[in-house]
This record gives sequence, structure tokens and C-alpha cells, in this order.
Amino acid sequence: MKLGKITSLLLIIAMLLSLAPPVTAQTSQIKIKGGDFTMVPGGFSVLQFTTAEGVSLEEYSWKVSNENVVDVDSQTGRIDALGTGQAVITLNAVDAEGKAYQASSEVTVAAGAAPIVEPIPELQNNNRPDFMMGADVSSLYQIMEADKKFYDLNGQESHLFDVLEENGVNWVRLRVWNDPYDKYGNPYGGGNSNLDTTIALAKQAKQRDMKLFVTFHYSDFWAHPGQQIKPKEWSDLTGDELVNAVSEFTTESLMEMKEAGVYPNMVGIGNETNSDILEQQFNLTSEGYMNPIAVDIFKAGAAAVRNTDPNADDPENKALVSFHLANGNNTWLYNSFASALEKNNVDYDALGASYYPSWHGTYDAVLNNLNNITEKYGKYAFIAETAYPWTIKEDAGDDTPQNFKDGDVSTVGLAASVQGQATALREVINVAAKINNEKGLGAFYWEPAWLPGNTTGWAAPYGTGWEVAGLFDINGYALPSLQTFNLVRGDQSVPQNAGAYAYGWETQVMINKGDSLEMPEKISAVKNNGMMGDTKRTIAKQPVEWNKEDIDDINVHVPGEYIVFGSVAGKQNNAFAHVIIKEDDLAAAAAPTFSLPDGSIVDVVDGDGYSYSTRHLVEGGSYIELKTATPNAGIYFTLDGADPISGTGASKQLVGAPYIKAYDSIRTYAGPIQISQNVHIQAAAKRSGYHYVSGQWGSAKMLLDYSPIVSASYKAVYEYSDDLLSNGGFESGDLNGWKLKTNGDIAEVITAENDVTTAYAGDHAFKFSLAPGDSLNLRQKAKKLPDGIYKLSLYARGDNQTTNQTDMKLSAFTQGKEYSGTVETVKVPEGKMIWRKYSVKNIEVKNGNVEIRFDADTSESYTGYLDHVVLEKY
Repeated sequence: MKLGKITSLLLIIAMLLSLAPPVTAQTSQIKIKGGDFTMVPGGFSVLQFTTAEGVSLEEYSWKVSNENVVDVDSQTGRIDALGTGQAVITLNAVDAEGKAYQASSEVTVAAGAAPIVEPIPELQNNNRPDFMMGADVSSLYQIMEADKKFYDLNGQESHLFDVLEENGVNWVRLRVWNDPYDKYGNPYGGGNSNLDTTIALAKQAKQRDMKLFVTFHYSDFWAHPGQQIKPKEWSDLTGDELVNAVSEFTTESLMEMKEAGVYPNMVGIGNETNSDILEQQFNLTSEGYMNPIAVDIFKAGAAAVRNTDPNADDPENKALVSFHLANGNNTWLYNSFASALEKNNVDYDALGASYYPSWHGTYDAVLNNLNNITEKYGKYAFIAETAYPWTIKEDAGDDTPQNFKDGDVSTVGLAASVQGQATALREVINVAAKINNEKGLGAFYWEPAWLPGNTTGWAAPYGTGWEVAGLFDINGYALPSLQTFNLVRGDQSVPQNAGAYAYGWETQVMINKGDSLEMPEKISAVKNNGMMGDTKRTIAKQPVEWNKEDIDDINVHVPGEYIVFGSVAGKQNNAFAHVIIKEDDLAAAAAPTFSLPDGSIVDVVDGDGYSYSTRHLVEGGSYIELKTATPNAGIYFTLDGADPISGTGASKQLVGAPYIKAYDSIRTYAGPIQISQNVHIQAAAKRSGYHYVSGQWGSAKMLLDYSPIVSASYKAVYEYSDDLLSNGGFESGDLNGWKLKTNGDIAEVITAENDVTTAYAGDHAFKFSLAPGDSLNLRQKAKKLPDGIYKLSLYARGDNQTTNQTDMKLSAFTQGKEYSGTVETVKVPEGKMIWRKYSVKNIEVKNGNVEIRFDADTSESYTGYLDHVVLEKY
């Protein structure tokens, strides 16, 4: 008889007393041990099973019905809880005679009990009710546009601000980018956070009496240390021109907010401006020197606040002016920056610090630094950004690699769990609350509600890379750690067993085939309060007793991955180790395989313009799946021709946002791949591990090296039959439905030789070549349209960038009125020519008819391609 069990880690699996009868081919012969069970997000475990006497299985595999609830390794039964919901775990097995067996159990993932949080005396008994319990939710507008939902701790759908407010959040932080769109109206992503989105979200916050902190980045996209890039419109400005631009933009923005009734309670001038702002290097010195242009930029921003504040003469209610640095433990930086502001008489109230415990040192180091600033310069201080993960699963939600990794756990000595997250947040709030003389204003959690998804990610078309650091699971359900904002004010007692070790943490043991297996005598373990050591920010390994039967089952002469259970702190089977037997030192993971053959057609799901891997499948369409035979291995892939290991060779064909690096092309396989355009996928797999070291970054383990790279190309096929235009994808192979007038030599529908390059989707595209003096007009009439507002779009690329000698225009004509936009084919920075979307919006149709046109003329030579022309009603 093979024995098995579900190991309870993180004290998260509450085993039900009754077993649900599994659905099996041989119902009485095989059972999943424990029946139905419950987990909380971030929990991990191992599934096992029992077989009847006389049944000897040749092979078996695990499968889950809903991958956005739990992830299950098909071979070892490793299970990770990711999102609230229910899923069916199915075990499929075959014996030596080919007889099939099947068993199923239901797993429920839901928020557990409130975390253990020690109250903060300075905040108890409603002391300091104005203390900032903040959340930066700048991505929310884009998330709401994508119709993603949030749920409170009772599982009820609710507005995000209501969930935050009832859990103690009283301030909302929002960022303002100048113009987060390319010149053709395509969004950069990351929330597309401009003044309009800020005002819209601010109104919703103010309706709930939440206070508002608005930060001006003075950039079109992310501004942070090492990247303070001027907005497009200001790219040619220097010196006083930049200062004036800051003054005007800040003043006009704040005036609009005032007119909308949402004037901020605090305004941030710049974001993480450690060394520069608007590309103006500070050249800071210990004596307080700062580049005068940078000084004037800060002065201009601050003056704009003072001059527009409706409460400027009310000391109790006037808006605060703040600046913001990263690296909250960097004493030299903060002293030099504050000294420069003081010597140059810069008017401000508070200095914000980014303090991520994984990256910015100890709690005491940050507290001492901010105490020094408040005492020496007489200003307030606050934590402008913080976060900590509830899991470090790399493929938790979408295909963008997570910002938080194993090393981030190692440095802090807190488990990446709901409890560990709550403890980390409590410690950061405590830093702000303990700043002397109540000069600590509070703390803001950065993007606690940034749900996974490439339509709402950090840059179009990438995912967030942040979902594991949120205070919500990947399905939008509040995590118990969100209660920390209230619990630090509470009067609850910390349980006596809070400091008791509860379970073992991630452990991997690796040997070559034939070597003797020596299991570690001690492993990293986690306390009930999330700590991994006897003091803060440490890891103290604990003795472990390994299950001898599991060890005896391992054949060191057969490469593979085995599970060995163990007992820590006197608790039975509350730890396990992954034991990897390698063929040799050069052993690699098995190469990924594709679910569809190379060259296959893939039906487009919803045509959102993005291609990505996801755990949240859109119904309909078809998908590409990747698998590897190596247990618990990660699969890394690219969609733009880049090397999936190094990122070299990235054409950035799928990029819409600026500042993209080649390595950003590398994605982590999180689930089936949905495509919206023709793609060339390259993929490789590897099996990784990690060695934890107390209070510092440990070392990554390459348990099994990268597999050989495999590749395949796929054609995205749209269903055009219901479109308002005829033959918008040119898939008829000709210009059926279109009228063409040109004196160019080439103007025809082509069959793509290279699907990714010469067709956006499917097999065909329209190609045209113009010699000097040539012109082209391609047009079509749409009739019997319902009255309403429409958008016209197409995808275009060129063999070369257009210059001032080539003019191209996309237009719509209705009732004598023209709506139009420019088409210019350009390279991606440090990339190649790409298919880019061009749109004409807000076309008002009243008589049911509209004529759409594409016009081009040139005084030089130009070759271009058009595809996927779509007219759609808002």
C-alpha cells in the first residue's frame, strides 16, 4: 500500500472531517489522502494518495481544474494557493497492466483568520487619527476600465476604496504622468496615469472622506532613481524653460483639481529623485550643493502648490508640499538632499522615503535616518512607498517575472506569506509612528491592488510583476494582511505561541546520480508570526527529523525529483524537501513542448491587441500551451524573437511603451498563451532553488540548467464576418470590398512569407510601394450603421521609418465632416520596425454611413504594409 497525505504548511489546511467521495475509474482503489481541504492564498503543500492492497501504479499525474485558484505540479503534487475560489484536484494513474485509476478532491482557497499583529502604542486608542495609513492605487483606473473586480474579506464584491477604508486606510496616493500615450494615442500602460485619471479616482476617494496625496513625476512614464526622463513635449527644453514648464504644468493641473473639488491634501514634487529630476543631475555634495536648475525646479513645483492651495491661509488644513527619495536607509543621501534644500531656501513641509524592507536596510536604520532629518531640518517625514510579498511564486498571476524573489525573503527574515506580509507592514508603520515628536506623518503601501494581467500591467503589453506584493490575491479578494492598518491601532493581545516555530520553509537538496544522499540536519523554519529567526531580520535554522520511509523510497541511481517529509519543532510532517537527483553536473531541464504544431492557426480571443500567458483565460478562441517534463521547473519564453535566456536579439515587435529593455522581452509561463497578432515563440525551461542566509541575500541554485531553446510560429486569425468593414484583414487574398487609386508600382494584397514581419495577423496584408511623387488612396464605405460614436483603427509598419517627405493619413468621413489621424512608421527605441496601431477616435455617425480612407504620398521612396483595419462602436 502506498501511503500519502496532504502536508499542512503555514497552518493553512484545515482538514474536513468527512471525505468527499472521489470520482475514480476504480473508485475504491485509489484515494487522495484527506479528501476536500482548504488553503489561504500564499499557502503551499504537497498532495499524496493511498492505494488499495495489491494495486501497484506504474505512473500518475496531478491536474487542477482552475489554475487561478491553485497551481499544482503534475508530477510531485506540489500545490500553491494563489487566488480565492474553488478548484478540483484530479489524480490520474495507470498500473503496470494499463488499467486506469482516477480520484478527485475539491480545494477551497479563502481568506483565513486575522494575522498576528502587535499593536503600536503610539497609535492605539485612536491616538493620532490623522496618521497617514495610505495606499498608492494609481493603477486602479486602468484596472476598472478592464472590468476587474475587488472583494472584501467576506468575499463580497465591493469598490476598492470601500475595502481599503473599512480596513483602516485613510489616505490615497495617486501619480500624475504628463502624457502616458504615444503620439498616435496608444497607451503606455502602468495605469495610464495622467491628470484625467487622477481626478476621476480622486473624486471617488473624496466621496469616502479619504485624504489625497498626488505625486507629479514630471515624465510621461515611470520616474525613479536612474530614470528621470523629460516628457515628450519638454524634450527640447533646458534651463529656465524647464523650470517654467514645471511651474505652468503643476499650476494648471492643481487648478483643474481645485475646480473639480479634489484639491490634494499633500502634493509630491517629483518621485524618488535621488540624483536628478527632468534629466538635471543634482551633483549633490555633503556641503549641500545642488545643481541650481534642479533647485529652481523644486522651487517652481512648491510655489505652484502654495499659489493654488484654497487653504493656503489655514495652517490646520493647508496642503503639504513634499519631496521623495528612495533608499530610506541612506543617511548621506538624505542629509545632502535636505541640506541643499535648506541652503537654497526651498519651501516644503515633508520628506518622503521609499522603504522596502527587502531592499533598504533595517527598521532601526531607517528610523534613525528619518529622526535625524526631522530633528536637524525641522521637517516632517513619512514612508512614501513600501510593500512585502505574500508569495514568491514567479508565475503567480501573469507572465511578467515578479519584482520580489527568494533573496527578498532572505534579507528580511520574514516568510513570503500573508502573515509575513502583515508583520512587515506592521514594522514599517511602526518606523513612521516612532519618529520623535510625532514628526512621522505615516506610511503608504505601494500598489496594494495591482491585479495581474497584461492589459493592466506595468507597460504595454507586459504584466504587473507586482501581484505577489499586493494586499489582494490574484483574483481580487482582500488578504487578511490588509487588516494590519486597523490592527496596529487595536488592543488585541499577541498570542503566547506567536514566537513558536510552526513549519519548515522552502528546502531543496541536490545530488548527482549515484552519490550518497545526506539530508540537512537543520532547515529554515517559520514562526506563527511569520518570522524566520529568533530576532528581527534574521534566519535561525531549526533541527528537522526527516521521514525515514520517504528517504528509503529514493533511488539515488534514478534521476528525478522526490519529496521527503520532515518534522520541525516537534510537529509531525510540517516540513518537506524537494530532493533532486541529477544525471550529472551538466544536467539540464527538459525542453518545453508546444500544444500546437509549428505554423498552426490560433483563433484570437478578444482582439485586445496583446499577446501573453495568463492564469485568467478569456472564454472562446484558442491558446498555445507549454509544458516541460521536469517537475517544478519554470518555463521562460519570448514572443518577439528574443533569446528566452538572455533577452538578446529582441526586436521589441510587441512593445508599445518607452524605456523597455531587451531583458523585458523574457516572460515567465503562467498559463495558456493568448495571441492577438502573429508571433514567433522561443522557450526554455530551468529548475531553480535558493540558499537562504540570515539577514542578507543568499544564493540562487541552478538545480537543473536551462534546457535547449525550442521555437514555433503561430498565426493569429480573427473572425471578420461580423465586422462593420468588409475584408478588414485582407484575408480574402485580394482587395474585395475596397477601392484603390494609386500610381505606385506595387499596391496589392500579399501572402506573407514571414508571418511575424509582413502580416500583423493571418496570412495576408496590404503592401504598397511609392516612388518619388507617387500617391495612394485606399477606401471603403460602411453603410447602415447604428447612430453612435465609433473608432477606426489599423495596424501599419514600414520597411523604414517615415520622414518629412512621406505623408500618410487615416480618415473617416461622415455627414461632410472629416475625422483623421497621422500614420508614421517608426522604429522602437533600440529595436526594429514594428506593427503599430493607429486610431481615429470619437467618430460621430448619425446617418448610418461613413467612408474610411487611407492616403499616402511621398517625395522619396517608401514601402509600407497595412493590416487589421477595424471600425468599432463604443
